[in-house]
Amino acid sequence: MIRSKPARSWVVPGTDSAVTATRRGGDVPLSLSAQIAGLELQLADLRRQQAGALLAAIAGAVPIDFAFSAHELFIHRQSAVGLADAFAEAGITNARRLGKTLERLQQVSDGGVRLDRLGADYLGVVWMLRDTLR
Repeated sequence: MIRSKPARSWVVPGTDSAVTATRRGGDVPLSLSAQIAGLELQLADLRRQQAGALLAAIAGAVPIDFAFSAHELFIHRQSAVGLADAFAEAGITNARRLGKTLERLQQVSDGGVRLDRLGADYLGVVWMLRDTLR
């Protein structure tokens, strides 16, 4: 016969809610769940804003209907105004990370511009900015 440890109870600071912890993680008070849900919504909104700002910075550095790779764009960051700052803010430190970020940006359409994946060549995936207003 296997004996489990007894459940522990404690009061969440700042509330009158008691929480019971069991071996499987226990219960979470409803107010904490609501706070977590609110923070997750804020985080999702911040990520959308960051993705839009990054796409706008790329659109400012690369002409519409011009094919490029993540490697080429990463090298071009030093000569393009604001692109290096946008990459630094997004935590993009190399071409591989930029490529992963571009994959996520495929789902973003901001300011009349969207990012399309065209295919691949010897430098990796080939990308192109398209005008969604045409």
